Amino acid sequence: MTKRFKYLGLFLLWVPIIFIGVVTVQAATYYVATTGDDVDSGSESLPFKTIKKGLKLLQAGDTLYIRGGTYPEAISSNAQTIPTGTSWENAPVISAHPGEAVVLRPPGGTEVINLAHPYIQYVIFQGLDLDASGLQRSCPDGYGCSYGVSGTNGAHHVRFRNIEIKNAAGSGVLITHGASNAATAFEFIDCDVHHNGTSFWDHGLYISTSGNQVRNSKVHHNASFGIHLYTGDLAVTANNNTLDGNDVSNNAVVSESSPGILVTNGSGNRVSNNIVRGNKNGIHVGSAFSSEVNTSGTTIYNNTIYGNTPGVGIDIFPSSSHTDVQNNNVATVRNQGRNTVNTNNRSEDVGTEELSRPHTPTGLGFQ
Repeated sequence: MTKRFKYLGLFLLWVPIIFIGVVTVQAATYYVATTGDDVDSGSESLPFKTIKKGLKLLQAGDTLYIRGGTYPEAISSNAQTIPTGTSWENAPVISAHPGEAVVLRPPGGTEVINLAHPYIQYVIFQGLDLDASGLQRSCPDGYGCSYGVSGTNGAHHVRFRNIEIKNAAGSGVLITHGASNAATAFEFIDCDVHHNGTSFWDHGLYISTSGNQVRNSKVHHNASFGIHLYTGDLAVTANNNTLDGNDVSNNAVVSESSPGILVTNGSGNRVSNNIVRGNKNGIHVGSAFSSEVNTSGTTIYNNTIYGNTPGVGIDIFPSSSHTDVQNNNVATVRNQGRNTVNTNNRSEDVGTEELSRPHTPTGLGFQ
């Protein structure tokens, strides 16, 4: 055998081995419908009946489409494993079927969606209506204790897009550290968070972790604060959160003083391009109750703030430092903070009739 044919034979022996090692995994799509059956395949023509069954099969890169209807189900990591990805590129998607209205209304329990384990990462929920009206309505101590969305114990990089969150006895969204102090990077984009809470302690979104985003969302008619960035623990801070392009209106339904947006006990938080209207106060930076709460490096840019009575448009408390307030349309900025930059803010009469007019946030948008 000549050397040429000898080497050709060796090459042909290796070719199958090379191609055997290249495996392409095709992302799967599953379907759930109120008329389905969990013994079926989960295809579009033979959908599952329960979301729980669909989630059981979902893997990185897969999509679960939920057909229109009302589902008496919660999604909780305390009851089942939540599918995850390794990046946004292969995040599993749990979505309403395009153009169809999907309501999750569990009868009882404490959350509609509960993500309470550190393995949870890179998962997307979109197009769902989370109705917490059937959940537990009160706790023994009198506080509302059910939530539309709860994230804790290190769950991170979870995206909620075009989600309606309503009717919780507690806060609509509660994101807490739990056993982990790491940044959580939850995202709420194009959401509608409304009519949540029964007491001063219940808010539209209560966020006490770092790296989260609330963008281009409507936050309205919640019991107390609209968006509440606060940890409740002086040893833990909520840093580098972004609130951009939101319409925060008509909150403080049961409170006489709550602002639309509170930023306290953290550093590097950004509040930009929001409309803040019809709340009892506009934007608070720092704590009105404690000088020990350290709030630093907050930026407040390009917001429109009006009709927040009887309070102040932007109120910067002594517990804050290096707050940067620029290019806002606001009647009043009260500054008691340290090293505050307060420049190029203006007061333009928007008109009280604007308070009841629907607004579409026009922020920078999600990038």
